[in-house]
Amino acid sequence: MKNLLVVATALALMSATLAAADTSAVLFQVDMSVQEDIGAFDPGSGDVVFVRGGLAPLDWGTGIQLVEGLEPGVYEGIADFDNADSGTDVDYKFVMVVGGQDIWELDGGPNRSFLFEGENLALEVVYFDDFLGFTERDVTVTFNVLENDDCDLCTIDQMAIRGGSAPLNWDDDSNLLVDQGGGMWSISLFFPAGTTPKGTISYKYRAHADSKPERFDMQGDPCDAWDPATNWMWQDLRHPHPGDCFANLSFVMDDSNPTMELDVDEWYPQGTGVGGDRPNAPAAPARASLSQNSPNPFNPSTTIRFELADAGPVELAVYDLSGHKIAVLAEGLHAAGGHTVGWKPDRLASGVYLIRLVAGETRLERSMVLLK
Repeated sequence: MKNLLVVATALALMSATLAAADTSAVLFQVDMSVQEDIGAFDPGSGDVVFVRGGLAPLDWGTGIQLVEGLEPGVYEGIADFDNADSGTDVDYKFVMVVGGQDIWELDGGPNRSFLFEGENLALEVVYFDDFLGFTERDVTVTFNVLENDDCDLCTIDQMAIRGGSAPLNWDDDSNLLVDQGGGMWSISLFFPAGTTPKGTISYKYRAHADSKPERFDMQGDPCDAWDPATNWMWQDLRHPHPGDCFANLSFVMDDSNPTMELDVDEWYPQGTGVGGDRPNAPAAPARASLSQNSPNPFNPSTTIRFELADAGPVELAVYDLSGHKIAVLAEGLHAAGGHTVGWKPDRLASGVYLIRLVAGETRLERSMVLLK
């Protein structure tokens, strides 16, 4: 109720301020409480947090500084969009500045985004870096990737994975996958309790080949994916934004079970900038689906998976039984295939809540139980 009051107050202020102007305002909100608890963010020492993005008045260089609002630990700021067309997708991220150094959230992963519709909008509160604290139990995660390409007459003889949380790292190819045959590679990695984040963990595959793939000569290599000195190459993940060389895969760490097996990734996702549609790629589901959250009942967090038959705009939101929207877990354009998100409702009481997926004309709903 307190959060709803804060949002309502902010929206009223935005409407009063902009009533006479041909502009629309967006309220950005980020919860820094976990970062403060672990000592990563200390406003008393001069640490600050910004929102940066790709549409004015946001920018990727300076952005807008946020200030702590009525809710302790929640920082907010209003951006006035007066030159944006309705229907524009706006990318953004939060950045904390600690000791003069920029620390970007989501570890090189995909940007946050929202659909600008020319109206005042209060975005849901999110945790910085989607970080919900550290795991309380050891978790073994199994990664699988399908080599759904013939490598243009070359042969892939090694596959490695890099990422942003130990035992993953971005510096070397020490985590080698095992060739399971049929183009499938896999590896199981041990993530220790107490040092592994519960939030989003980014990762990306690399492959070693006996020769340079022909497509780099035919179509170019704008992302410098191929290293001629070592014959290693990065996975290309520029879909759905061709030219984005820094896109990574990601998953939400869930320590409710000691093991996690991720869905099969594709070495060349369908529709990538250089790969195109691959004949051996797994087919997209025939229709959209929403799986039961796991675990259920849950405390303190749960994971929700949904699948899309076609790429398009999506909203995955949580409602109470009165029909009030509690949180938006996913929104904006999403690619066809499977998607997984996590949810940790710190300030909600025990009870039954509804998870609702809206994808085009499809609307799916499931109930879940929070026990505290």
